[in-house]
Amino acid sequence: MGNDKKRILLAIGGCIILGFTLAGVIMIKSRDKEEVDKNSFYFDYLETRIATEIETIDAVSNCEINISYSGNTIISAEVYIDVEGEEIENVEAKIMNYVSVVFELPEDKISIIYEPLLSSQSDSGENTYSPFLKDKDRIVAGNYYIAVLDDEGSVKYAYQEGRGDYLEIEELAWENVACLIENDDFPVAISESGKLLVPRGKSSEELLQEFQEMEAELPLDAVLGTAHFDHIETAEKVEAWDALEFAVGNYPHYVLGVQKSGMLCEAGISGKAEQEQIDAVLSRQNVRDVAMLYGGEQIVCLEEGGSIYSAGARTDGWADMVSVEAGKVMIFGLTADGKVVHTEYPFAKDYSTENMHDIVFIAVGHDMDTNMDVLYGIRKDGKVVDHLGQEVTGFEDMAEIDVTLTGGIILGLNKEGQLVISEDADINFQKLVEEFNRVR
Repeated sequence: MGNDKKRILLAIGGCIILGFTLAGVIMIKSRDKEEVDKNSFYFDYLETRIATEIETIDAVSNCEINISYSGNTIISAEVYIDVEGEEIENVEAKIMNYVSVVFELPEDKISIIYEPLLSSQSDSGENTYSPFLKDKDRIVAGNYYIAVLDDEGSVKYAYQEGRGDYLEIEELAWENVACLIENDDFPVAISESGKLLVPRGKSSEELLQEFQEMEAELPLDAVLGTAHFDHIETAEKVEAWDALEFAVGNYPHYVLGVQKSGMLCEAGISGKAEQEQIDAVLSRQNVRDVAMLYGGEQIVCLEEGGSIYSAGARTDGWADMVSVEAGKVMIFGLTADGKVVHTEYPFAKDYSTENMHDIVFIAVGHDMDTNMDVLYGIRKDGKVVDHLGQEVTGFEDMAEIDVTLTGGIILGLNKEGQLVISEDADINFQKLVEEFNRVR
């Protein structure tokens, strides 16, 4: 690549008919916008989603998108891109093809113009690396719970009926939540300042107090394992982290964090995998997405340009990737052309995803009864399909989905900001969905 950087302003004309039209054109910028309506949520999501996927194209180091829309109809969009190297024509062709497919626009409705992108420059005026921004999840589904981040920044969650002493629906007293993070037993989140947020009773200080209270009630000759100490140590390490972009794992057991710099940090993983393997993973740079199995025994990192680095997992032939997701027994990857790949399924010879096409978003859960990972994808037309490519009834115009880690229940957020959940979902899950939609 050459040393000179060129910038591209990609102005997208045309429109997508999504159902109805309101008068007026509203210019939105998700990073500046304060008020959210049903449509702006979807377009905020679309801006981030398309920008991050364009950033996976070789030589594209940074991308920002501003969409103009009227009601539910996209009128135009501006895509700001930093491009390195001399093969500008090849980059333009890839971008042109991608935008044409995603927005269903003929190429004569798309124009490309060169212009500086100021947000990617440091105070000295030099260009700096802009890391991958993982999609900001507003919904998560864990083992026995679901959670949603509402428009006001409040997080509401519900546990499956009969799971301990949890309330049917509860609100977490968190502020400045940037995104929710999937966690096995309870929801966690990333704050706007890049800190990991955990529910009441789960901080290192509270875990230590819980341990001391339990210890006081036991006979003097009782022998305790190291699990409680490990959890406290993991929590302490995580609390020291800052500038987090997102994280994966199962707090407070083990966590792998991705910082805004594109570097990784770990807590609790070193006891699950070979130290040499962990050191190799932590040395990676420009990480844009990561997936992990078995507490760190298998880790797959998506790096700048769509390349993959694997530790303990076989990902032969994976290229041009845009995201990776882990279930309980497999790791899945989404390619730039909308296909889905996966690591080997250990309990059967075949787990086919060949009939999944034009996928723009994937979510993975698990079914404990069959010990099978449950994969669903959102197609570019907004419909949800399973790993065989079959459409799932009731899930249309979706912006985001997640799947529980026990019963394979789908939770979705559509483009109008309404929650949708599988018909056979637990009664408490249904109550949370109904309450969320009623308030909106």
